[in-house]
Amino acid sequence: MRKIKILLLLVVSLASFGIAQPAGSPVAKYGQLKVSGNKIKDKNNNDVQLRGMSFFWGNSKFYGYMFWNKDVLNWLINDWAVDVIRIPLPAYDKDVNTGFYWQNSSAAHRRNAEVLIDAAIEQGVYVVLDWHAHHQGRGAKDSAKAVFRDFSKKYGSKPNMIYELYNEPINDSWSQIRSYANEIVPVIRANDANNIILVGTPFYSQNLNQVVGNTVNGTNIGYVLHFYAMEHGGNLQGNAQALLNANQMVFVTEWGTTMADGGENGQWSASQSDVWLNWMDQRKISWCNWSVTYKDEASAILKHTTSEDKVHFGGWDESDLTPSGKFIRCKLRQAAGKNCNFDTPKSSSSAEEVSSSSAEPGTGELQIIPGKLEPEQYAMALGARVGGAGRDDSDPLPEADRKALSFITNGTWAEYNVFISETASYDTAMSIAGIRDANVKASIDGSAIGTFTIKNNGKSAIFDQIQNVAKLNLPKGHHTLRFDFSRDDVLSMPSISWMEFTSPGVVPKEPTFVRQIAVKANHSWMFSHGNLAINNNYKHNLDVIVSNIMGAQLAKFQLSPGNHKLDLSAWSGLHIVSLKHGAKTIATSKIVLAK
Repeated sequence: MRKIKILLLLVVSLASFGIAQPAGSPVAKYGQLKVSGNKIKDKNNNDVQLRGMSFFWGNSKFYGYMFWNKDVLNWLINDWAVDVIRIPLPAYDKDVNTGFYWQNSSAAHRRNAEVLIDAAIEQGVYVVLDWHAHHQGRGAKDSAKAVFRDFSKKYGSKPNMIYELYNEPINDSWSQIRSYANEIVPVIRANDANNIILVGTPFYSQNLNQVVGNTVNGTNIGYVLHFYAMEHGGNLQGNAQALLNANQMVFVTEWGTTMADGGENGQWSASQSDVWLNWMDQRKISWCNWSVTYKDEASAILKHTTSEDKVHFGGWDESDLTPSGKFIRCKLRQAAGKNCNFDTPKSSSSAEEVSSSSAEPGTGELQIIPGKLEPEQYAMALGARVGGAGRDDSDPLPEADRKALSFITNGTWAEYNVFISETASYDTAMSIAGIRDANVKASIDGSAIGTFTIKNNGKSAIFDQIQNVAKLNLPKGHHTLRFDFSRDDVLSMPSISWMEFTSPGVVPKEPTFVRQIAVKANHSWMFSHGNLAINNNYKHNLDVIVSNIMGAQLAKFQLSPGNHKLDLSAWSGLHIVSLKHGAKTIATSKIVLAK
């Protein structure tokens, strides 16, 4: 009878710890993981560093959950040599009418996640189940509890599981996040006493230093760091090091080779990624790279042009992979003791490559000095481009309408069409957001007029006004004003939401000669001495909207097809004139009006 009991106990024990894990697989090798101090330990108490890929979040069909299948996972295991994957389970969907709404993650999302988890267990790799949320809201905590209760109940007996409680908190304080985690952890522990739990940290999982001395209750708990190599550097490493020094474990569940937008401008950095990879290797920090998708951005591992019939089922060859994808595949294979087989690509963000790429035109709207120059209204730019400026309290525009010149790296530049009212020395103020300084050379019509440094404000997404950035001598008249940006590395520089040029006693003036605002196939308009001449070549009516600089509408004119002249002399000062067809804005410009 005692032998039967021992045999039954052995069978139960082997089943609960997934003895069926394939020989030689990561889970067979490392077994049940645990947290000891600031390290992950295996079944033999040796340090473990996991490396793998994060899938794209499941709200997106073709970019996301179409990749959530056994074929893709098997390819990542066999060809990419991953030993961990991350599943970004959507915490909410976005409704166009009501905004974000919370759910227990839909049944479809859960089924897709279960497909990957089942395949990962079958193949013997570890799985990070990520509650992919950026905000808390009504129902958020209850939804998270339901998801983690159900998944821990189903998979908690498997040593493959790792739980990520909160992807990237944005506005929540560490006190709020800790309180949330202290409610979720017991829900998981009711079903799973052993597997590791990871807790997101404040401000996009970047401010890990705030956790020091105030950790989450429980054991086998670690903390999440996210970074993007071209945008984030030593300050984030310092935040994480502070927590490591406090003997707490750090896990990088998401990182990219690009800027934090995922590389929408096509740039990525091998050299800066290597800096981070070496930093993680030295500290045995586990990581998942973002992401398994063919979205048209540099951090995607697959080219956007890859056939949909092929891309969603693995079996990718070199021609299917982006440069960043080839780079990450090589790093994973090297860590597993395998050859890359493909040539390791070089970064697309070096100064040499930036300078040889093609400049792109912008709106080219005339900017009048003195006044605020809108950096996103460039005439031509190289590398730098328009991004959002949602956290700029100095900008009166609605948050959704705020823009900034962003993605500024070494070798980028931007040119502006300006009318300078008087020859004078102008003080320059700016609204900027960034964690590194920028060196700037200013020039007028190709001739250098000065150099200056934009000092960082220590914030990667919150804009602050910076006074006395530079003093520039500017000549009267129409000119091309250019700014060249430089650093000694490939890291990003501050985004700029506005520049303001002022000089004592100088007021903005409209050019005294005719100014051509726009000439298009179907319309043209010119401004001179308070009169706006418009040629409407469309077969439908157009509306002309006159607004003040704050965007408040002052007048509306409806123009039938043909030539028109509008008298705008009733107003004075800087105004905005827009040409519209229905709800669509065809053209817009700032003009200075005088009574």
